[in-house]
Amino acid sequence: MKVFFAILLLFIFSAATQASTYYISATGNNSNDGLSAATAWQTIAKVNSFNFAANDNVLFNRGNTFYGGIIVKRSNINYGAYGSGAKPIISGLSTVSGWVNLGGNIWEAPVTNVKKGVNLVVRNGTPQQVGRYPNADAANGGYLTYTAATNTSITGSALSSTTNWTGAEVAIRASRWEILRKLVTAHSAGVVNFATHPVVPRVNYGYFFQRDSRTLDQDGEWWHDATNNKLRMYFGNNSPASYNIQIATVDTLFRCQGLSYVTISDISFNGSNKGSIMINGGIGITAKNCDVNNSGAEAITAMSAKDVTVDNCTATNSLGSGIRLYNTHTGPINLAVKNCTVTNTAYIAGMETSNGNNSGSGIQCYGGDNVNVLNNIVTNSGYNGIWWQGNNAYIKYNLVDKYCFVRDDGGGIYTWVVSSGEPPAVNHDRWVVSNIVLHAIGQNNGTNATTFITSAQGLYMDGASRYVNLDSNTIAYANGNGYHGNGNTNIRLRNNTLFNCNNSISFQRFAGSNPITNITVTKNIIYPYRFAYSNGSINNPPTTTNADILAMGTLDSNYYSLRTDTDNFLHTVTTYADGSNYQENYRAFAYLTGTIGQETHSTNVSMGGILYYNASNKPVTTSLSGYNYTDVYGNNYPGSITLQPWKSAVLFKGR
Repeated sequence: MKVFFAILLLFIFSAATQASTYYISATGNNSNDGLSAATAWQTIAKVNSFNFAANDNVLFNRGNTFYGGIIVKRSNINYGAYGSGAKPIISGLSTVSGWVNLGGNIWEAPVTNVKKGVNLVVRNGTPQQVGRYPNADAANGGYLTYTAATNTSITGSALSSTTNWTGAEVAIRASRWEILRKLVTAHSAGVVNFATHPVVPRVNYGYFFQRDSRTLDQDGEWWHDATNNKLRMYFGNNSPASYNIQIATVDTLFRCQGLSYVTISDISFNGSNKGSIMINGGIGITAKNCDVNNSGAEAITAMSAKDVTVDNCTATNSLGSGIRLYNTHTGPINLAVKNCTVTNTAYIAGMETSNGNNSGSGIQCYGGDNVNVLNNIVTNSGYNGIWWQGNNAYIKYNLVDKYCFVRDDGGGIYTWVVSSGEPPAVNHDRWVVSNIVLHAIGQNNGTNATTFITSAQGLYMDGASRYVNLDSNTIAYANGNGYHGNGNTNIRLRNNTLFNCNNSISFQRFAGSNPITNITVTKNIIYPYRFAYSNGSINNPPTTTNADILAMGTLDSNYYSLRTDTDNFLHTVTTYADGSNYQENYRAFAYLTGTIGQETHSTNVSMGGILYYNASNKPVTTSLSGYNYTDVYGNNYPGSITLQPWKSAVLFKGR
């Protein structure tokens, strides 16, 4: 038996030591053996045709560009770079030339290998808006209004035009969080028909037409003629010769399906028609030090895989989500996104992946236990900044800035459990800590909203979220709520700063769900204070607004300021479970402290505060121009303040 194990170990060691390294260079030759830089292969096609052994390394020459999509065919393999200089680029873009002037500032050029429904055309390195009508800068953000809807049609007076849009695509703002993309199957008078959708779009919302030659009237707008293999583009008063026009001719730049222990490192990916890096299934997938630019859908996706890590990667100009890791199974799935920079995701309305609220976030990381989203920067996300779910979850040291400006009813940091009712099991070990979330924009265009207030939240605990600890976060400049929760229980909101948000804190109970309980809101800086409360089942069980707010939990020992305008700091909305007996009131802060008995040990600080924050991993010292400042705790800062990593302070001048 000992001899058998010795032989087995020798075999394993021998197999590992026999791993080879293969080199690919733009100046190589596919007839070479690929085993040295001097005998490198030349193309991705050669890589895809070769049968690698376990633990082999496949390295691309730095400074080179390679066209095509890598298809991984075995487990235990590493893809990376060699040489010096910029990371090697895997590109799915083809340059468009041979332009012919059709008149009216519209030019046309032949294209090859372009698939019907292509979603990515790049001009001088930047994705361009597909042609649409009305344009995004028209009234109501370019949305027309429909006044009736079914799951196969929308109807409205705005549809009664002389243009028949059959064959075009209609983009429908079906809800605050979803823009449907549907092929127009028929258009007659005021009715536009399309293939069946499971959910009926909301009435009095908006829509626009796109992907039709008749929409081209703004600089950069394009349309692909799939029948004749042509690309048209509107150039204003310029010539195509002034630009580098490229179109995506490869759907996926790196595909790995059902394989395990695959590593991708130090490679740039540029210009996929769909998802750039696509992982489906498997165990032990790592993407490290990679850059993903100009994706027609998601930049990096891993679905139904376990033990996935995305580390120190960038994702820029993704028309869908930036980084999306998800698994529908329970147990220790182990997903991590850390040290990444994600910029411009789902930022062009109507060009997003049409997948409801399951796409369009800067970072989306959920599935089972052990979810970590750490030390990332997410800016300019058309929908959520970070969407997370799971147990043993740590969302920590992230900066989210400018989000929910294409769709909303989302948040800078968002989670969700169930559509209605209560979740089947108790969650545990869920932490949102020391994040900085700025500028929830929101988007009312294409909705029936009548005020400037939007449904863009800072921290958003949706769908009966429970057992979440939210500690030491900074939430500022939210056009919706700094914190918003639907159907929450066992939520701890402590040591956070909520600065200049429309509402500071909001809790909502839907009809049919359990009451909001075990809420802790303590030791926060709430500047200024405005608390929103909604109960859609005030009669089930029977209670009063006062008693229900008191029974929610503890709202106390906070530092707050009050606006100098009307004293209406408590906004309450209640209805019966059937929607009747609607009651809405705005009440003074004293009503909250006196009549209800919350916030009785909180400290009132004056208005006029300035927010300083440090969204970095090192202490930062900021000059205060020689003035003496004081924080809410009474600490003095004569001339400067040093903020520790991921901390903030609200300072008052001259106190």
